[in-house]
Amino acid sequence: MNDLLKKNLPEFIDKYDELLEIVDYGADRFQRDLALKMVYVLLDARNFYREHKGDIKLELAINAFNSDEMLKNIRDDVSENTAITYDYRFSPVAMKMFAELGYLNLSTLIYIRDRLAHEVHKHRNANSMEAFVYNLQGNSLNCSVLNGCIEIMEKRVNGANA
Repeated sequence: MNDLLKKNLPEFIDKYDELLEIVDYGADRFQRDLALKMVYVLLDARNFYREHKGDIKLELAINAFNSDEMLKNIRDDVSENTAITYDYRFSPVAMKMFAELGYLNLSTLIYIRDRLAHEVHKHRNANSMEAFVYNLQGNSLNCSVLNGCIEIMEKRVNGANA
């Protein structure tokens, strides 16, 4: 981490913490992502940080994501330890930023999305109690977030190869 980033990152983390208190409306899993989006708006408004904006956004997303284990799951290569049980749906802003910055493992995202989609498809005719037990709505929303990240990353790869 360079000196300018070390110097300015704490300011944005403090702003993030302040915004987190402002958006404290009870849905704590969404609060982190909402505060992150708000601090990104503040960061984007400041041209001074233009060349380090990506680094600052990445560090803020890691801070807001607040789960090293969940982040490791989508950064590492697919393995027998790759889990499909994490809830990425509560962090669409952080996930999108990770994808835009190329911080995620594309093959792992595809693997997780496909496994979740298979689970949703397998139980598509479930009654409401079964749908709850199998977490069909959550899995569908996770698929949507992961699919958005996959599309962003594929555009990056295709743009780099063009």
